[in-house]
Amino acid sequence: MTVQDANLVTANNGVAVELQRCTMQLQHVVMTGGSIRVAGLRSDATLRADRLDVQATGPNQIVGANGERYHIDVTNSRFYETDVALFVADTGPPGTSVRFAYSTFYISDGLEMCKGPLLPDYIKFSIENSIVAAGAGFDALKQATPNTCVLTGTILNGQSNVLPGARVADPQFIDLSTFDFHLKPTSPAVDAAAAGTVATDHDFDGRGRPQGAKSDVGAYEYAP
Repeated sequence: MTVQDANLVTANNGVAVELQRCTMQLQHVVMTGGSIRVAGLRSDATLRADRLDVQATGPNQIVGANGERYHIDVTNSRFYETDVALFVADTGPPGTSVRFAYSTFYISDGLEMCKGPLLPDYIKFSIENSIVAAGAGFDALKQATPNTCVLTGTILNGQSNVLPGARVADPQFIDLSTFDFHLKPTSPAVDAAAAGTVATDHDFDGRGRPQGAKSDVGAYEYAP
């Protein structure tokens, strides 16, 4: 099933998308949630999304998954005040995989996706060429360990521990107060994408990538 060029709105405590034993593709979709889950996955579900805009309207909003052999693959997307909560029940391969690439997250108290114990080889959580930003005084990746997420070319606006594949820097958004996550020309994200597993020829706005020597990190490609 494919949903394209749409607005998905859920009432308070509702879920915009709930998947089990099926595949859904979201393309250029705005999702506005309540105070619990904007999207939920269960066993044998696959969610693929590009140019997804997830906007919180209440506290504790999450993209959540719980089960076995579920798959999330997201590119060129932005998440505002929306956490990612992942619970796995896989006991062997083939396992669960979750990948966010060329995306931008802002969550005031930090993203929980990389929190947890060492994962077996058949479960893969990864963040590639993305920006994760939190409010002042919070780690961008909450209680993260190098054993949980594979990070590649990712910028964190603050982090108290060293995480391979990430660097700590101010991403220099145009205006966080208005949720404008476009990059200033001096942003360390410009021309900073690393070699990863995802190749994309456009950004969240549909602008072509790259505009410079290399693609930019995050959902937006800077263009003069």
